[in-house]
Formats: sequence, structure tokens, C-alpha cells
Amino acid sequence: MNKKTFSVVIAVLTFVVGVGIARLSLPDRPRKQTRERTEVQLSNYRLSGPYEHENLTIFLIHGPGEPNSRLFTSLQNAMERNLVMVHETSNVNELAIENVSDDEEVLVQAGDIVKGGRQDRALAVDLILPAKSGTIPMDAFCVEHGRWQPREAESADHFTLTEMASSKDLKTAIKNGLSQLRVWEEVGEAQESLGAGLAGDPRDDVSRSSLPLTLENDKVQEAAAVYVNTLSSIIADSNDVLGFIFAIKQAERGGCLSVERNVQAVLGQIIKGCSDRSGRRKTL
Repeated sequence: MNKKTFSVVIAVLTFVVGVGIARLSLPDRPRKQTRERTEVQLSNYRLSGPYEHENLTIFLIHGPGEPNSRLFTSLQNAMERNLVMVHETSNVNELAIENVSDDEEVLVQAGDIVKGGRQDRALAVDLILPAKSGTIPMDAFCVEHGRWQPREAESADHFTLTEMASSKDLKTAIKNGLSQLRVWEEVGEAQESLGAGLAGDPRDDVSRSSLPLTLENDKVQEAAAVYVNTLSSIIADSNDVLGFIFAIKQAERGGCLSVERNVQAVLGQIIKGCSDRSGRRKTL
């Protein structure tokens, strides 16, 4: 599997996790009959699918690669390999980020959630972090209130990345530079929505206001795993996947169909945070 396809694998997996979580807040509906898969050829590009589970439908976009195209490493992958570090600055709305890789550029997306430091944060800027970047200041919002000291077994100076990104409404509040209070309100609404879907409280007693600890709740993870286990293999045997198109069906306001599209070829996790509140349209 080449790096381009690996980037799309990461994007699909992270997106599917998000849809699994978003599904918790939706009412149950009868299962629909699975449609026969087909392929459509358009010039040098090919569309395959549908690949379906519950309210999620995915079509894969296949095509020739561009030999000189830039390939980016996802922030999740880079942090797992210790290529990127996110540092605490003791400023609630500013962190510092550093790429120590010799040759890998890293895609950072507004809404990516980091856990640790003195408070859990969500990054507020989209950027390509160059190799050997040095330490760069980065805007951030707190997604946990009431804590300003390290949690047990966590670093006060560094962060880890939460696998799932912000919901659509939370990401919008972050990218539009709305107030910290508004961000906290969106965090609370996301936690309440998840709790309603689980018929229980997913918040962690260690820090009940922490969004990443809520997303790491066992029941939340189990709900997401069903989607991942069903759909994670759809591009396992392909090396020409450039991107994907997806549709999420939500029984809301009479059962409208909301379609969200991303045809960016190699931008890893670009749609990572699009799936929460999945009944609304978003264009990237």
C-alpha cells in the first residue's frame, strides 16, 4: 500500500469512527436493504460502491496518481511516531507545536483534540507543518474546564492526540474564533447528545468536563467500533484510491438526506471532524 492510499485509509477510518459516534444521537430506524455494488467510469477516474452500514454510505474514488503531488502525514500518525510534539504554554488559548521529522510535512486541522497538559485543548488552525519546523505557536481552545494542573500519569508539558476530532458545530465555533464560553457550550451539548444515545452518562469522573475523556468512554468506543469493523477493509486491496464521497441519512425533520462530500485526494484526515451532527450539510 503506497503512502497516498495509506493517507486515504487513515481518513476513512477516522471518518467512520466519527459517524459511529454521531449515530448515537440519532433515533433508531428500520434497516434498509443493501444495494448492489457497481462501478462508474468517468474519463481517467472510477467510482465504486456503495459500501453501506446503518445510516452511512461510502463511494470510493479511484484514479491515477500524480507523480509530483505533495503527500502529507496526518497529525495522528505523526504524533504516534513521535514526529510531532504539542507543548503546553500555560496560556489557555495558545499551544506550541513542533515537527521534528527530517522530511515529512504534517497536516494539522482545526478541531483536532489534544489531551493532557494543564487542560485538554482543541487546535484552532488548519496548517501544513513543515519538516524541521522548530517550535511554532498555535491558537487553541479549551475543551475541558475546571482543571489547571496535570492529571495523574499525564505530562504537564506535552499532549497526546485524541483519535476523534470535534463535532461540526464545535469545529465551526473553533474556526470562527468564537468565545471560549461558546466552545464550552458546544462541548457540553456534544456530551449530552452522546449520553442520550447511550442511555447513560459517558463523562469520566476523573474530569467530567473533558471532551476527550468522554470520547474515550468504553461504550462510545464500542459504538464506533461497529462501523470500523464493518467498513475498514473497503480499500484494503486497492492502491489507486484518491478519495471518497459519503452520504449520511438522518431521520430528522421528516427524514431528510444530508450529503457531505470530500474529493481531496491525499489530505489524510481532512474530513475527520465532519461526521458529528451528521444531519447537516458541510462543504469542504
